[in-house]
Amino acid sequence: MSITFARPSVRGAGGSAVAVTCGAVPENRVESELFGHKKGARTERKGEEMSANFWPGENIAMKVPVHEYERTVAFYRDLLGFRLLPDEAPSSTESVRFEYGDKTLWIDAVPGMSQAETWLEVRTDDVEAAALHLERGGCVRRDEIEPLPEGFQGFWVSSPCNIIHLVAGAEAG
Repeated sequence: MSITFARPSVRGAGGSAVAVTCGAVPENRVESELFGHKKGARTERKGEEMSANFWPGENIAMKVPVHEYERTVAFYRDLLGFRLLPDEAPSSTESVRFEYGDKTLWIDAVPGMSQAETWLEVRTDDVEAAALHLERGGCVRRDEIEPLPEGFQGFWVSSPCNIIHLVAGAEAG
């Protein structure tokens, strides 16, 4: 059986018809495939419902060695023509922000780094439950990696392949 439906694009404007063969969609993915990811959708792990929900954040950060910073910024600004976003707040490091589809790409110059790293953001509706869930799953907390603003609802973790993730509360700035 297949169905056809219109789904809004990533930016929410317009829509396109998409044919879906229902038998090809795993049962635990039907809702997200048909209706798209919904902020706050329940996340499941091995059939157990969790007390925290996770969804992709809005930010991608590239931590770049100081000696590569200007060339990296020029690559995105001049060569690719990405739109530079205005500074919103002072930073402890030299940073710029680019529009990156529906995300924001931050490029930070970081003294003492020998190679670039990419950091990702994950949002949650319950920071404490998320911390407990990730700890139980063997995820390593990395709060020492970069100070967060006082009162910020979130923390740093490392994935199994050492990608740093900011796990931030839904209302985190």
